[in-house]
Amino acid sequence: MPHKMQKILEDFGIDESYWQQIVFDNLALQPGNVTTIRKKVKSIDPMIIPTPEEFYFLKDALVNDAWANVAKTYLKEERGIEWAQYPFMMARKSDNMMMRKWLKRLIIPMYKNSNLVFYQGRDISGSALKKYQSPSTDAAKVLYGFDNLHNYKVNEPLYVVEGWFDAFLLDGCALLGNSISEEQELHLNRCPREKVFIPDRFGNGKEVAIHALSLGWSIATPDIGSDPTCKDITDIINKYGKLYTMKTLADHTTSSDLAAKVQLEMYCKK
Repeated sequence: MPHKMQKILEDFGIDESYWQQIVFDNLALQPGNVTTIRKKVKSIDPMIIPTPEEFYFLKDALVNDAWANVAKTYLKEERGIEWAQYPFMMARKSDNMMMRKWLKRLIIPMYKNSNLVFYQGRDISGSALKKYQSPSTDAAKVLYGFDNLHNYKVNEPLYVVEGWFDAFLLDGCALLGNSISEEQELHLNRCPREKVFIPDRFGNGKEVAIHALSLGWSIATPDIGSDPTCKDITDIINKYGKLYTMKTLADHTTSSDLAAKVQLEMYCKK
């Protein structure tokens, strides 16, 4: 496949796993290639999924929609995000028992090439045993921020974090969990920008950061000032502002194993 043609296919959002298989099959059909072993190319593209009929956009909520109003307040006061900045969703009641787990949750849809590939439901009632709900799809192939892999200035780092809210505030990418899957690694490494992983302070963020370093990425551990309760980027931005947060991220970015180990020991807590 000529390089220019590859670039055209990439610009149209066609994953290389598709055309690689076509090229391989074509070679197998050439004269003399009688005993060619067919190689299966693994697709890393997430599956396109339907939007449940019980979901509706937050922007379409009625004025007296109590849980929609709770969601708007939650976004503004706890996350520093205006509800109109993103196509958030809610779930309405139905006879479908399987959909009841989505009630009283802020639903965050995620897209690739304008197609829905995943969504998370964040509890806003404060009473759910499980803070987040997700659909039963292959989450290993999913990221938030697919568009940010290609819409960029090359000299700016790509910040990779665990959760959606941090990624949204940084215009970065979210793993949507506390590990880096093989498929996520391949997606992210297609982006030529420097990848900088920012661990959450609590949990196993240190282990994920060490994995990121092994991939050739950098890590950043922002200065939390005098507030030990700051657990992630959202908390730091809400406490000190985005300008301070971006500055401290730049000042505390490293790819050195030794420097990273010291920073992670000081920043990450179990």
